Amino acid sequence: MGIVSAKEVANVMNLHKFGFLGTGIGWLILKTTKLSRINKEYDKHKHLTGTDFIESILKEFEVEFEIPEKDLKRIPKDGPFITISNHPLGGIDGMILMKLVLHSRPDYKVIANFLLHRLDPLKNYILPVNPFEDHKEARSSLTGMKHAIAHLK
Repeated sequence: MGIVSAKEVANVMNLHKFGFLGTGIGWLILKTTKLSRINKEYDKHKHLTGTDFIESILKEFEVEFEIPEKDLKRIPKDGPFITISNHPLGGIDGMILMKLVLHSRPDYKVIANFLLHRLDPLKNYILPVNPFEDHKEARSSLTGMKHAIAHLK
């Protein structure tokens, strides 16, 4: 099925009120933004778990990176620690961070957009929050933060 459907895109963009026409526009948006390729690659690799999934996705999209060994040695081997990130590239840099940290810290978790929690191979590493909620109803974000605090203890 993929991660995101044309109908979901239509709903998010408030196009659902146009029925099948809105869903058709959602499909065009999926194609134009290349989300359909992301869906395809996810379906191809979703049987993998953890870093195997991450590595296969990075390889599929030809993502290469270098991190100095001295920087990797700075990751604490045990005890609580926090990384703070903003992922302007839409999650690929988050997957790189997860790959690097999970190598030495299999207990690592990421507070991330609830949509990333849809990726079954990464569910064990994601503490979902919803940045799209208004401040009156931020319950799902609160739950994610509570899980993060509990994980640090």
